Amino acid sequence: MLAGRDDEQIGLLLTGHASTVASDVRPRRSAAEGQWARALAYVVLRGVEGRLSATPESTVR
Repeated sequence: MLAGRDDEQIGLLLTGHASTVASDVRPRRSAAEGQWARALAYVVLRGVEGRLSATPESTVR
């Protein structure tokens, strides 16, 4: 069980890390070799952007 506002801090840390990963993948998406790699990068970024735009209340239960 998490104490106090630990869940909020964990959420902020994960959001920061996900934003960093997305920032690294975005410029590489168009340079990815092969249609499969570009499609995978697109799907991953789309999922990340959807999660990052959600409020913590809608993702943490």
